[in-house]
Amino acid sequence: KGIVICDCPLVDIAGADFELSDDSAVIVQCLSSWLEFNQTGNHAANASSVQQGARTFIRRLVSLAASGRYHAIHVILCLDVEISSALTGEIVTLQNAVIQQNDCPCEHVTFEYAVPRTLAASIALQFTSASNPQNSSSSKIAEFVSDETVQERARFLILLVPSMTVHMALRCLGFSTESNCIKSDEALQNLFSIAKSTSQELFPYKIEDIKLSSSCAEQLWLALNVDISHAY
Repeated sequence: KGIVICDCPLVDIAGADFELSDDSAVIVQCLSSWLEFNQTGNHAANASSVQQGARTFIRRLVSLAASGRYHAIHVILCLDVEISSALTGEIVTLQNAVIQQNDCPCEHVTFEYAVPRTLAASIALQFTSASNPQNSSSSKIAEFVSDETVQERARFLILLVPSMTVHMALRCLGFSTESNCIKSDEALQNLFSIAKSTSQELFPYKIEDIKLSSSCAEQLWLALNVDISHAY
């Protein structure tokens, strides 16, 4: 079975390495990125450099989980260096940092270990487990997002609403796998119009076909109805 991946800079803004069609994310972290290079070009696996690199990644992961953008995040740790006691300690800290808490918007943060030769297979398995069975959806979304205007409008929505995924932003702009896509400007104007003319309680029901998460719909309504007069 083939896998079609759309390379899009919007995913970098969203904070993931791969975004799947079910609004979950995959992050690949090579442990060598936690280490510093010494003057001979080899990795310096001292505790200080390991801790600094690991804590930077921990902050990124915790921030992404807390944002509510993805309901599930799968982290693939690539063991591309020799595992030291310092690395082991930071991996334990990483896993403890994202233990499920009450009211955490991200339902699941899971971990998987891979080596460089099995990394591609690990990523592919995540795609096959979450991908839409419609074979044309991936190529269709790639064509839709290739438009630079669509990318700019999607970037605006992602930056405007902390819990909005790239897929959600594209659906807001008229993308659909089930029917013909509408023009992004028309879709955006229609979305803004609904938000302005609908109460906060009814707004999620008015845009059910876009399939936004409840938190995303709430944040979108608030962002589009904010009173900016107090800023002057």
